[in-house]
Amino acid sequence: VWAMPSKERLATLLLSISTRNEQRHLSGVRFRLPMSRADIGNYLGLTVETVSRIFGRFQKQRLLKVDKKEIEILDLDGLQELANI
Repeated sequence: VWAMPSKERLATLLLSISTRNEQRHLSGVRFRLPMSRADIGNYLGLTVETVSRIFGRFQKQRLLKVDKKEIEILDLDGLQELANI
């Protein structure tokens, strides 16, 4: 995991949350993040600033819509491509 670029790590985490939600019969494209940006950074080995910057980049690329902890995946295929899935 640590060899992956930071944007790939975050994309993989978001897809993992999406898959888990779908398995629970919840939305896989609209969900609330279960952790703060600091927790995500700690989990992925990134700084809070890097996590926030990547979220911003994903929004500019129209992959995601982010509102605090609320996430909407706009381009699932694009996110999967970024995560190399």
